[in-house]
Amino acid sequence: MEDNTDCDDGDVLVNPDALEICDSGVDNDCDGSADGADAWWDDAWAYRIPVTLTAPTNDSESPPVAVTVDFAAALAALGVSGALDEGSIRVVRQDCALGQPTLTSQFEDGVAGLFDGVDHEDDPNDDRGDVLWLFDEDGDYTTLDAVAAGETADFAIYFDTSGSAASSASSLVASTTSLANNLSAASFSTADGGLMSGITSGASPSLMSQTDSCCGNGVYFGGTWSNTPMYASGTTTLTLDGPVVAMITAFTAASTMNVTNWYWMIDGRPELWNKTLHETNASTTLNHASHFTSGIRPWESVQPNIGAGTFTTDTTDYLYADSSNGTWGVSFGYRWAPLYITSGVSLYNPYLITYANDYADTSAASSVTVAAGTVLLDHTVMFVLPHAGSFGDVDDEVFALMEGVSVTEGSPEAW
Repeated sequence: MEDNTDCDDGDVLVNPDALEICDSGVDNDCDGSADGADAWWDDAWAYRIPVTLTAPTNDSESPPVAVTVDFAAALAALGVSGALDEGSIRVVRQDCALGQPTLTSQFEDGVAGLFDGVDHEDDPNDDRGDVLWLFDEDGDYTTLDAVAAGETADFAIYFDTSGSAASSASSLVASTTSLANNLSAASFSTADGGLMSGITSGASPSLMSQTDSCCGNGVYFGGTWSNTPMYASGTTTLTLDGPVVAMITAFTAASTMNVTNWYWMIDGRPELWNKTLHETNASTTLNHASHFTSGIRPWESVQPNIGAGTFTTDTTDYLYADSSNGTWGVSFGYRWAPLYITSGVSLYNPYLITYANDYADTSAASSVTVAAGTVLLDHTVMFVLPHAGSFGDVDDEVFALMEGVSVTEGSPEAW
């Protein structure tokens, strides 16, 4: 009998209730589209969440992606009573022409909003957290893929109530005082508040150090910089260990200031990320020779092996800077800047100094006393990118990292 709702009466596997798969142009589910972005990757996985990524407005190479997913809510929405098996999670590029490659991914139940200016530390037992991967074509992070400005691509996060973890290769090597991958390596000093003591790119010398700076990376008060993290011992803990992201959490109580720095590195990518929180633990009087806000500096470093170099900086918004000598260089950029960019970014041999905070602008009094529990830097997100050549060789990548990938998360689906 002829069935007018069936787009191929000669094939019982082709009908409106069939599962769309990648199979050389067959419209399995009769929706008018063959081998589209809705093709189901593997029917051994019962559930998925579609995700559309839009690349930044500058060309980039496999930029990092973080999608906060509530798997418990997704299963509930689908009427499933079971709980998530974290080992079942797979990220797939929904492109039949590319063979629907799976990409190395990492689900962190205790992390939500890693790249956002928020407290990303989340309940580690609620099946809600960030799924981390790279905007990549083939899942091989040893070679980054070109991503055009504004490019869109469809991905899906597959999951189930049972499964086994994927075997994932990763170049990340991490400890409590070091982060490294196939491109870069960074070290951290517990004697200096857990701050970064050096970073290299390939065979380069150390290109930047927070701990060798005279000051900054904290708040000036009591007439001295000696209350900042580099003058106080700290603790460092390896809190994430790949395969996509490895993170060190550094903490110090520097006089009346509690300072937490989260540093992380990503498999296959050259930059080091930093999120910082500065909060008073007692009444504190802030002051500085010019203005107290000039003494609040989320990042300060020296670049001794670059020399005078060629300094490039954003003179309007003061959101990025670069120090390079034509052979080696290092860029700085905000992903999530503080509310007040007060005196901008200063570059002079060998210093890079940022002036910004989340408490007051420069119209406030030159000296102020703040109560315990006052947040002066509220989860500022920054990165440093060590590189060969000049700023012109990496400027698009810097601007892309500052902007980030836009994420559109769809509703959960079951096959």
